[in-house]
Amino acid sequence: MVVPVNSYNLYYRDGLGNISTSSVHAQGNNKLLILQPRFPLFGGWKTYYYVSYILTPIGFLFKDKSNPQQRKFIFELLGSPMKDFLIDDATVKVLLPEGSIYMGLKYHGVNFDSIGISESHSYLDFYG
Repeated sequence: MVVPVNSYNLYYRDGLGNISTSSVHAQGNNKLLILQPRFPLFGGWKTYYYVSYILTPIGFLFKDKSNPQQRKFIFELLGSPMKDFLIDDATVKVLLPEGSIYMGLKYHGVNFDSIGISESHSYLDFYG
């Protein structure tokens, strides 16, 4: 799986927990995350897993030309980073930094079954 070069804290797990057989290698302007399932998968078998990583805003966060006080987060969500994989169902979550305000979502050429917006707080997060 190809992930951006500025990604860190990569995490790969399935329903049982962390899978420690994964590894990461540099590959030009990207990183190559090698994922090995916990068990061998034979033809027709299915599995599910979670891949997570953190990105710095460099290359994704831009000033809005019409309003310099606002920033736009531009990220290509689709276009599978994995070759030769069939993905029946995918969930993509984007977590914006504390203090960010959701202003809208624009997407082109893709039909989503559903789009949900939620807010989550972590340790020491507060609003006020």
